[in-house]
Order: sequence, then C-alpha cells, then structure tokens
Amino acid sequence: MLTGICNSHSRLPTDPPSRQYLLGVLDISHRYEVVTGVGWAIYHLERLNDMDSPPDTPGSHAALSPAHRLHIARRYQVESWVKPAVFEIVDRFSPDAKQIRFITDDDCNLMGYYAFGLITKGIESINAERLMISFTPPQVRHCVRCIEDGRRSERCSREWVKQWLNVMPCYLLRPDRREPLHSLISLIRWHIRVSPDGSDGILQECKEHTILAVEELGICQAEEQIKELVATKVWESYL
Repeated sequence: MLTGICNSHSRLPTDPPSRQYLLGVLDISHRYEVVTGVGWAIYHLERLNDMDSPPDTPGSHAALSPAHRLHIARRYQVESWVKPAVFEIVDRFSPDAKQIRFITDDDCNLMGYYAFGLITKGIESINAERLMISFTPPQVRHCVRCIEDGRRSERCSREWVKQWLNVMPCYLLRPDRREPLHSLISLIRWHIRVSPDGSDGILQECKEHTILAVEELGICQAEEQIKELVATKVWESYL
C-alpha cells in the first residue's frame, strides 16, 4: 500500500505531497520497516526546505524548522539532517540572520533538552572566540625593514593594534549582522590600511606576513570547528 502511495505521488511533481502527509508516511514506514517509504518521505521533506514558505509558517507545504528536523533525526535516525539543522540554529544567533530568532520552548521539546544544552554551549564558545579575536590583535610579523629599525617596528605594531581594535569589533560583534570568522582574512585585507609611502604606519610586507601568521593559527576555522563538534555530539546523543 505504501509503495502505491509513493508511486502515485512521484507521478505528480507539480502537486507535491503536504508536510503532514509526508510525516504520516514516514511514521508508518518506520514503524513497519518499509525502507523505500522512509526514503521517499525523507526525500520529499527535504524538498520542502527549497520551497518559498519559511519554517514554522502556516500552510501544508511549509518547511520544517531546524528543531523539528532534529526531532525527526532523533526519532527516525536521519543522521544527514543533524549537521545542517545544528548549523542553522547556531547561525540564527550570528552571521547572516536578518532577524535574530531565539530558541523557543517548543524548539527545546522537539530537539531534546540535552541537545539544547550542547547547542547553547556551542553558541557561548563561538561568542567567546569572537570576543577574544576582536579585542586581542595577533602579533605583527614584521618584515626585514621593520626588524632592522626598532622605532619603525614599534610604530607598525601600534598602528596595527589601533586599526584592529577600531575595525574588528564592528564586524565580528555587531548585533544585527556579524561577519563569520572565516571571513577574517578578507576583513584584514580590506580594512587594515597600510602606509602609502612606507614612511609611517603598517608596511605592506608586514601586513602580508601577519596574514600568513593568522592563517597558520587557524582562528578563521574556529567557528566552523565548534559547530562541527556540536553537531557530532548532538548526533551521538541521539544514538
């Protein structure tokens, strides 16, 4: 019966099945171990995320919220949904969110309170990384010209710290639209200015050497690494 239902809808691509219908097929298929039915329902539920309706809005074809996707991942062991859902929840508090959305009680009930704890700890860790990077400029890696002139290296270092503290908090900590940490190198290239004639301020060679040092430190990947770790722990808690 389930196979017939799935096949009937597969012949009607312009009339996709509703979310409630798909959730029903998923539940029955999982209960009776109908692998094809589970796969069919998962496939079409994923397609809902590509439709125009945002998550949690009324309508039969509304996309699933990230917390609801975590609920399904836990209940039906859909590992591939965990990482994107965790990333989306974390990112609602940082880089590209046009409007910050907080985790609701319903979200906690759906994803589970242990997963909620893991995610909030991840958000705290990311915020701590952002604060540290914003107000702790990396040490300048001076070029030969600066090294040979002690006064010049001091001026270069002072200007580097001054510009860093003027620029980075504005982009990494602003509440409405914070830049992701992986864009740190681009921020340095675009917003840390060098001395036009090389007589004062930061030398271009020092800037390039310091960019290499920042890349070697790996701080640009800190945010993604934390989210990856949180997603892994959430999935492990669902097993």
